[in-house]
Amino acid sequence: AGAGRAGAGLLLGTGPFQLLGRLSYSWYLGHWPFLVFGSIALGGSPTGRQRLALVAASLVAATAGHLLVEQPIRYLRVFRHRPWRGLGLGAALTATAVAAALLAMQFPPMIARAGGHGLPAVATARSALTADLAAGAAIRALPTGLTPALGAAATDIPVIFPDGCAIRETIEDHTTAPCEYGDRASATTVVLFGDSHAGNWFVALNDIALQRHWRLVMFMKGTCSVAATLIDLGAVKRPFAECVQWRRRSIERIVAMRPAMVVLASTDYMQFLHDETGDDDQVWTDAWRTSIGQLRAAGAATVLISDTPRLQQTAPTCLAAHLTDVRPCSVSRGLALPTERRRSMIAAAAVAAGATVIDPLPWFCTTTSCPVIVNDVLVYRDKHHITTAYSRLLGPLLAAKLPLR
Repeated sequence: AGAGRAGAGLLLGTGPFQLLGRLSYSWYLGHWPFLVFGSIALGGSPTGRQRLALVAASLVAATAGHLLVEQPIRYLRVFRHRPWRGLGLGAALTATAVAAALLAMQFPPMIARAGGHGLPAVATARSALTADLAAGAAIRALPTGLTPALGAAATDIPVIFPDGCAIRETIEDHTTAPCEYGDRASATTVVLFGDSHAGNWFVALNDIALQRHWRLVMFMKGTCSVAATLIDLGAVKRPFAECVQWRRRSIERIVAMRPAMVVLASTDYMQFLHDETGDDDQVWTDAWRTSIGQLRAAGAATVLISDTPRLQQTAPTCLAAHLTDVRPCSVSRGLALPTERRRSMIAAAAVAAGATVIDPLPWFCTTTSCPVIVNDVLVYRDKHHITTAYSRLLGPLLAAKLPLR
């Protein structure tokens, strides 16, 4: 209070700042449509000057709205002498907005693409993504409107991590969090089960669950494959017994839930069998067959999403070092699939066990290359975990492959 006549108080007491203060709420309400739709009109990646112009235009619109709409309505005699009418108008407008939002939720979300364009048809989305993958493999300069930005990529993680629903490698027990998402009141339960690569699909599957009114339950433990085997955990240099225990308890809980569908996803590389005698690929295949059989016995539709590609370098770090030519950050299709034989064997065994297998490779790679940027969307936040933005973009394509409607 003592600084009111000096410093910031002196500046904020001037006429222009007082006027801006009176307009601030109107400006707050009106600036976002200008930034969103203005960015779309400017091609999705406006320059700094263009953004400032949009902000200025929103201030002009806010001033007009304040003088021509807000103030006249505020001082209407019908509201000044009968305040209940103003409250009634506010309630009616709020109810209208809620009804419009509920109505909008009934329509399937469109695939988000750079420039703000939408692709409502799955077939169109698939063909467009194929073209975008080819363009991404040929791109040179880092896009100015990259989503997420390089500096934010490392923290672009699904909500399951801050919620405590992604159990770390060496923690043995289940999380105490509910780990329920989608439509939690629904009688239709869908489970997403696996290691951190299951987390790759959380955003896409959660969007589908909200749209189709499913209750989505998450079971995830880092570096712990769904496949019923024992691996050596490099971080502690010993057999990963906690994974075996967690997997067994998780399957017991899932079977007791009687879900309508169980979606499985785990890495099929970077893991070393504790017992390396025999054919590793066959051991992994048999282990997957065992786990899928246990889950199928519960009567649930079982879906295996084959593993995602793996880069040679962490995507954001590589891109930061190759801003003018990002092509070295992409990886050839052959290098991206270091265990292609194992992948094929596991898929065949899963189908034979009655599971639906979804191969996401066409959503990540052309016939020769796996780019790290697809239509201004950053695909990976590290070497093998995808960004939430790319997971959401793939939602409609995943939805079309799921056996539960």
